[in-house]
Amino acid sequence: MRRSLKFGLNIKFNREYAVFFFLFLFIIVSIFIKNEFVLHLLVLSFLYASLGSAWNIVGGMAGQFSLGHAAFLGIGAYSSAFLYLKYGLTPWIGMIIGGVISVFVGILVFYPSFRLREFYFVIATIAFLELIRSIIVYWRISEGGIDTYIPFVPSLKNMIFEAKNSYAILMVLFLIAVIIIEILIKNSKMGYYIRAIGENSDAAEMVGVSSSRYKLYALIISAFITAIAGTFFAQYFLFVSPTMVFSFPLSVQIALFAIMGGIGTVEGPIIGAIILTILDTYFRAWIGGSYGAVGSLIYGFMLMIFVIFLPGGILSWIEPKFKYLFKKLPGPVDEMLIERESFVLPKELTKSERKNEIILEVKSLKKNFGGLTAVNSLNFKVHKGEILGLIGPNGSGKTTTFNLLSGFLKPSEGKILFENEEISTINSPNRICKKGIGRTFQLVKPFGGMTVFENVMVGALLKRGISEAKNYSAYIIKLVGLWDFRYEYARALPLPFLKRLEIAKGLSTSPKLLLLDECMAGLNATEKKELMDVLRNIKEKLGITLMIIEHDMKSIMSLSDRIIVLNYGSKIAEGKPEEISRNAAVISAYLGLESEKNAKNS
Repeated sequence: MRRSLKFGLNIKFNREYAVFFFLFLFIIVSIFIKNEFVLHLLVLSFLYASLGSAWNIVGGMAGQFSLGHAAFLGIGAYSSAFLYLKYGLTPWIGMIIGGVISVFVGILVFYPSFRLREFYFVIATIAFLELIRSIIVYWRISEGGIDTYIPFVPSLKNMIFEAKNSYAILMVLFLIAVIIIEILIKNSKMGYYIRAIGENSDAAEMVGVSSSRYKLYALIISAFITAIAGTFFAQYFLFVSPTMVFSFPLSVQIALFAIMGGIGTVEGPIIGAIILTILDTYFRAWIGGSYGAVGSLIYGFMLMIFVIFLPGGILSWIEPKFKYLFKKLPGPVDEMLIERESFVLPKELTKSERKNEIILEVKSLKKNFGGLTAVNSLNFKVHKGEILGLIGPNGSGKTTTFNLLSGFLKPSEGKILFENEEISTINSPNRICKKGIGRTFQLVKPFGGMTVFENVMVGALLKRGISEAKNYSAYIIKLVGLWDFRYEYARALPLPFLKRLEIAKGLSTSPKLLLLDECMAGLNATEKKELMDVLRNIKEKLGITLMIIEHDMKSIMSLSDRIIVLNYGSKIAEGKPEEISRNAAVISAYLGLESEKNAKNS
């Protein structure tokens, strides 16, 4: 049976239409403006907006906060200028060559740096900028010195024009092209992946996303666009200097355009660039020659203010005030057909298959952290279609076991066999996920800046195209009871719903085995009962094998078909819930020796 579900007005697309409308309006306005100063401001605003949008792909979406992006601008500017002056090559071709060089240099330097986290990566990008600037200074790329002057020979071939109107129109068209690229990325599989990585790379890895690969894709696109902007920069000013294109304040400025306007959004860098360009011009007129040093302080101060007090940028402050207006703008309604027959669900297993067929086997598994043995010679089997509980006191090695099974840790000894294939040598969560093992986290790791629906879409895209992934995501969201919250940002959800979202993300990749790490922690009795019903429903409708870590004995005893008990990294008991509840070794591990004696006497 087919049922049509209307997903309501898509505000995001309406805002993007509004951006295009205003940019095309600027094209018309630019034709008739005669004031050279106003045209100069427009050219700079659109050029800087393009730079901010390019930075936004890697810094805003992928979360790789670069303060060395001016290096790509300088590479593009110097490459096209050198080819134009030395060999007479038109900048229209030179900018492509400059883009390719920037991509190559970026891969060479940035790819190893993706292993760095937070401010370590930022420091690496600053060092990259200084390295490239030093190379240009000492190489003396231009004849007669490091400063390069481009002769004023107006023609379309030379990308040099007599009137600033032509530059303004060219910059608007370039900005429109960049925005189209950004929108296409955001609404593609790669866009979902890049945004998920920017929110939480570990959670993205666990739904099958190769974070290093998609960070690299974001960098390639961002570096190429930034280098092309460098050519426009050179041909507009007709002058290129290391202090001009490789300056650290310019790098901060590029990042600030997106941060100030609204990081991760399409329109944010445009808003930020227009405001900051006007402010920059005012400061130059007010402070004069001393602006260089003072400007760095001002940009640094503004960066701190926005990061601390307004991380969502000006757009996050404006949007609530104009939300009603955005809803009234015309735009498409995303209609979605949910059809259960349109995707393949795992077959429901018979009782005999559940007892006899092994999906996961652990043999002599061991994990050492220096002199500490967190998991010690662990052996167990998981049968298809069952719910297996994994319990033990705090520090008994439960989460470490999950980290070993899901690829976050590599075993010191032993083997892990999944469907008779050894996976213990695969030290990569995204590859483990692709094999068919899903996982949730003890501390929930949602993609906070994405909606509930988008969170589930990230995993659903692993084995499906966009259209089919939407159908499957809708089904999973309804299954876990989050349908009414599908448009809410994950960061706005209360803990009970975040727990459900964590499970939905785990289910989104269609795993054969799902590892649930304390999915009921922090919930009250009613919320636990509701979540237990959800888990039983998942087992009944999807036939997925569940392995659950839980401290709430009542819940785990009620849910599990079998239970394994760990203590100090070793298995001390295994059996049905009623057997475990009477096991003396288990009672001793939880309650102490006196309880063990009482259990034996009883």
